[in-house]
Amino acid sequence: MVTRSEGMALPGLGLSWRQLAGLAGIIGVILFVVGFGLGADAPTANDSVDDVRAWFGDNGSRWLAASYLIGIGAVIFLVPFFLGLRSVLAEAEGGEAMWTQLGFFGGALFIVLAGAGMTYWGVLGLAIDELDDGTVMALMHADLFAFSLIALALVIYFVGSGLVSLRTGVLWGWLGGLELILAVLAVIGAANVIDGDAEGVLGSLGWIAITGFGVVILLQSVAMLRTKES
Repeated sequence: MVTRSEGMALPGLGLSWRQLAGLAGIIGVILFVVGFGLGADAPTANDSVDDVRAWFGDNGSRWLAASYLIGIGAVIFLVPFFLGLRSVLAEAEGGEAMWTQLGFFGGALFIVLAGAGMTYWGVLGLAIDELDDGTVMALMHADLFAFSLIALALVIYFVGSGLVSLRTGVLWGWLGGLELILAVLAVIGAANVIDGDAEGVLGSLGWIAITGFGVVILLQSVAMLRTKES
């Protein structure tokens, strides 16, 4: 029997809280994809300062718009998704739900680190003409450093939520196995803080982990949409 606290999230919407959180996750990922798509041709820390200046001079406003969409996706949609996911996983894990709490902390840490990291390119988008060459490249390398460290937050998310899914079968047990594989790739990709090559093997592994993060959220969201609380 569905209790009143587990009923429809909003009158007339026909979705439970679990399903609403799943819908929020899907929308959040879509906004991330659109945002990153707007900056798909952006320069890297390997490019020359002239190339960086030219891109942000021509596309600074586009990047700021992309950042705005990504921010909406993270704060307004992914935060509710992580809260809903924590409820689902904790119910399945039982007890103190420590793996669930670890996964939730990883999701929250991702949003904090990603938000902080995006400020570097935000400064470039807002004030590229006012910055000297050294500052421009320092911000580009700071962005690369922040991007690499974000992978460590993903490790916590993948391990926490992945182990719950793998052990309990909630949200598809095979998805938990995929998350553990992504956790290994994220650990290796985070070593890019040492390598410092935005287009190297470690940087590519970091991108695979972040892409996998989006895929995992989509799959978790679909699984949450398919079921109601019981």
